[in-house]
Amino acid sequence: MKKIVLSIIAISFGIGAQAQNVGIGTATPTEKLHVQGGARVTSLSGVGNRLVQSNATGVLSNVADGPAGMFLTTNGAGSYTWAAPGSATAENGLYVGGGNVRMGGPLIENTTVTLGAYQLTWNLNGTGDFNIQDAGVTTFQVRDDGISFFGDDVYWRDIDVLGTNLMSLIDDGNDGRLRIYENGATSVDLDANSWFIFNEQGLDRDFRVESSGNANLFFVNAGDNVASFSGVNSAPYVLGAGIPVHTMYYPIEIGSDGNSGDQVAIGYYRGSDPEVNPEQTGGWGYVGYDVLGAGEEWWRMYSNGYINTSQREVKRDIHTINEDNALENYLVNTIRNMKPSLYNYTNELSELQPGLENHYRPAFRIGLIADESPDFLLDEGFSGVDIYGLAALSLTGVQHNLKEIDELKASKTIQDFGSEAMSGTEMWVDFTEDFGSAIPVVTVTSNNPNVVISVVEKNANQFKVIVNQAVSGLQIDWIAMAKTKSANVTPALPNELKEKLEVPEATKEQIIEFYENFDATISPNGKN
Repeated sequence: MKKIVLSIIAISFGIGAQAQNVGIGTATPTEKLHVQGGARVTSLSGVGNRLVQSNATGVLSNVADGPAGMFLTTNGAGSYTWAAPGSATAENGLYVGGGNVRMGGPLIENTTVTLGAYQLTWNLNGTGDFNIQDAGVTTFQVRDDGISFFGDDVYWRDIDVLGTNLMSLIDDGNDGRLRIYENGATSVDLDANSWFIFNEQGLDRDFRVESSGNANLFFVNAGDNVASFSGVNSAPYVLGAGIPVHTMYYPIEIGSDGNSGDQVAIGYYRGSDPEVNPEQTGGWGYVGYDVLGAGEEWWRMYSNGYINTSQREVKRDIHTINEDNALENYLVNTIRNMKPSLYNYTNELSELQPGLENHYRPAFRIGLIADESPDFLLDEGFSGVDIYGLAALSLTGVQHNLKEIDELKASKTIQDFGSEAMSGTEMWVDFTEDFGSAIPVVTVTSNNPNVVISVVEKNANQFKVIVNQAVSGLQIDWIAMAKTKSANVTPALPNELKEKLEVPEATKEQIIEFYENFDATISPNGKN
């Protein structure tokens, strides 16, 4: 038994020469040799480190080192060899270069990268950019400074040098921009060589700016070529029956809500003439207004004519003044008590000031003071005077005066008088006034109470007076009076002038029919 052990020991030392520790009885049942510590096989020694391979019978040998830049390949059957880089292949976006497998080259099949729960990060931590090109032309780029571009004209950045600009669309000159800011604001900055166009290419593509609830704040209806503010347009609109115009076409509406509320329409009225119109039935709307005082009125308004809507169909509670004596007298008395005044407005300048020359007014104005004027002449806030009403009130006074003048002219008293020296007992006296066909009443007196004097004959031109005795130095005084009725004679007006004042009925009907059937247009040659 001891001999066997010594043989094993001898074999162990023979195999593992210079082993520091060789254990007998320490190996597991499956182990033939267990070496604790370092071990060396001298037949495998040589220069430098190398790989060890085993043949089919378990004999160990070195794998000879290959040239620099070579890599180790296998044939899949246990044979390993060194191969040059060119002998290896890479496909579908990879290639071999300098002994390394690198990104590049063409894709040879559809390729999908699935991230799942993981992130794909492209870290531009140097000076390199990330480019996507089409036929060599960059269509998308992320620069190393964090700015991203679509082609040459669009970029966005996380934050710019001003600390506000999150996204910009720029032109080739790098000056015209559409900017989206950090605080939610958006701006379009255009230079002389830039412009901003929303082109719907004739396909009736609408453009909207909406608020919450999809309500339109700004709307361009491409089908009707209409732009509206705060609502969808529903132009054109038609005035009611009895009004001698037809349609109104509104390309621009402010506060539009389908012709049912307070709003303003800017468009075309009576053909292609521009107009600004309050759409709500009743015509509610103001051009400069402040019921509490001055501040919102216009300084000047120029026109070739201001027209008040005056059809009977749009009025109620009508009282004809000259058919009601009590009403006419009340208004005439109101005219007597009104106080026209000279004044200047407080915002007019009494001295000429540079830059405010158009506010300088050295002359007085003439008009009424609102709180001294009758209520029926004031606006609904009792702060302004209705000029149309004032003109009608003046017409009332003129008609009242004309009526009194006509009454006075209808019964006219004509008189004549004189003094005559009389010699003898009879004398004819001529009238200087023209009594016409009227025979006047004549009264005669003398300067002698003892003389009896009488008028014995008269006509429209003279009268005959006699006395009972001839008296030296006799002087008579006389008065002649008569009432006449004057005929109201209206001079004939030339026809060419009359037709300018009174339009013939046939012409008037033709004009009314035209306006009732003519639509508003968006151009002189086009209909809506």
